[in-house]
Amino acid sequence: MDRSAKHAVEAIERAELGGHLPSLALAFSTGCTHAWLVRDTRLLRERATALGKLSDTHGFSYWGMRARAYAGWVAVADGRGAEGISLIADCLRSMRSANVVIHTCHLEAMLADALFLAGQGHVALAHVREAFRVAACTGERWFDAELHRRLGGVLLRLDPGDAARAEGEFLRALEI
Repeated sequence: MDRSAKHAVEAIERAELGGHLPSLALAFSTGCTHAWLVRDTRLLRERATALGKLSDTHGFSYWGMRARAYAGWVAVADGRGAEGISLIADCLRSMRSANVVIHTCHLEAMLADALFLAGQGHVALAHVREAFRVAACTGERWFDAELHRRLGGVLLRLDPGDAARAEGEFLRALEI
């Protein structure tokens, strides 16, 4: 098991043992992010379901929104792209209406990935750019390499003749 997977499991186990429900919700959410990044749909499904149940049981609306976004990616991975895109987009709209900005750049990237897979490259590009804007506003830099990698992929798909721009983004991702 790689170190990041091991850390995600340990965080969930510690939070379960400690019995502090907000910490458990955070650990599940972080575990969901990890599972999404490594494209482990089975693990993401398990963790998103657990996060959703915990949130529904204890009235954690923020964590419930995040659970629905992760469930959206599971739907995308299961071939239900329109449903998944809707779930992720609804989560982001709900967060915006609640003035929640922090920790949303990777959800914007998740939506961009889903849109990209659905063949909506220009819309995906807008969400990658929004993710960069959010990261700049919040100071979140933990996801920058992934954002540059995604931007490179979208640019390459939209304009294969301008591979230099995409390559610049891939190199920036590696540099980070």
